[in-house]
Amino acid sequence: MKIGVTTRFDLLHKSVGETNDQWDENRKQFEEKFKDVLPLKMTHNKSQTEKLNYTKDDIGIGMVTYKAEDRIKESGSKIPGWVKHFVIVNDGTPYDESSYPEHAHVIQHEENKSVGQAKTTAINYLLEQDCDHIFIIEDDILIQDEAVFDKYIQTSLNTGVKHLNFALHGPANKKGAKGFENLDERAQQENLTEPNPRQVIKYPNGFNIAMYPNSVGAFSYYQREVLDDLGGFDEVYKNAWEHVDHTMQAFKKGYTTPYWWFADIDESWKYLNDIDNSIENSTIGHTPEWQENYRKGYLHFKKKHGFGPTEVPDTKPEHIQGMLNHLFQNK
Repeated sequence: MKIGVTTRFDLLHKSVGETNDQWDENRKQFEEKFKDVLPLKMTHNKSQTEKLNYTKDDIGIGMVTYKAEDRIKESGSKIPGWVKHFVIVNDGTPYDESSYPEHAHVIQHEENKSVGQAKTTAINYLLEQDCDHIFIIEDDILIQDEAVFDKYIQTSLNTGVKHLNFALHGPANKKGAKGFENLDERAQQENLTEPNPRQVIKYPNGFNIAMYPNSVGAFSYYQREVLDDLGGFDEVYKNAWEHVDHTMQAFKKGYTTPYWWFADIDESWKYLNDIDNSIENSTIGHTPEWQENYRKGYLHFKKKHGFGPTEVPDTKPEHIQGMLNHLFQNK
C-alpha cells in the first residue's frame, strides 16, 4: 500500500478588511519569529496578479564557468546592464578581473567541484537576494535578444509550467538526431540545425510551449517556488546527468512537463544561441573521466528514479494535454 501526503492546498480567505503598513510590518515580524517552523514563507506566496506584476529587480541570473576565460568575456558581456542580481560562479580556475562584466558579482570556488555544484552556488546566492525568477546559464550560451528573460517568465506565468529549459543548445533536439552516441560528430557531418519539437502547444493568450525529447540544461529558468522546494543539484553527479535529474524531480513535484516532453518556450532560437564550436570545445565533454562520470551518474539516476535516464517510460501523447491543463489550472 502506498500513502501519499500533499501540502498543495489552495485556501481563499474572504474578508472585507484592508491591510496597511502596520499590518505588513507585523506580518514580517511574525514570519521572522516563526521561520524555523513555518512550512512556507508567506513573503513568496504571491497571487497570480502579484506574480504578473514582477519587476526587473525580481530577476536573478547565474552564470557558471570553468577553464573558459574567452567564453565568459563573450557570454558575460551579453547580460544586460539592468540586471541587478547577476552572479558568475567560477568553478576553480581564476580569471583576470577584467574578464568579468562590471555588474557581475563573482564567486570563486577554490577548487573544481562540478557544473552542478557551481549551479547550486549560483542558485543559493540568488535565493538569498530574494529573486522570484531565476535563470541559470552556462558560459557557452549567447543572449541574442534581452527580451528573452521576459519571454520565459511570461510564458511560465501564463501557462503554469514553472521550469523551462532552452532545448536547442547543441544538436540533441534537432532533426536527424536519434541517439546520444557520437552525436556531436554526426551533427558536424549532417548539419543538424532545424529544431524538432515533438509538439507545440498553443495557448489562447499567445504564450506557447514547445516540447522536445531531450533534456538540455545550458539555459534554465525557474520560478522561485521550484527551487525553494527542490533546492540545488544532486552532488553525486559530476558533469553528467545532473540537470536531467533536476528536471525529473521538478516534473515529479508537478512543476513542469513529463520526461521525453521537456518544455521550452516556442521559437526560443530567436532569443538564444551557442558560442561557435562550444560543444566541440567543451571543457568537460567526452574525456575518459567524463565517460566514467556518465556511467556512475546513470546508475545513480536509476537508483533514485527506478529507470536509467534513457530507460524512462514515455508518456502517451493523449495524456499530455491533461497534464498541461493541470499545470495551467495551478499556475
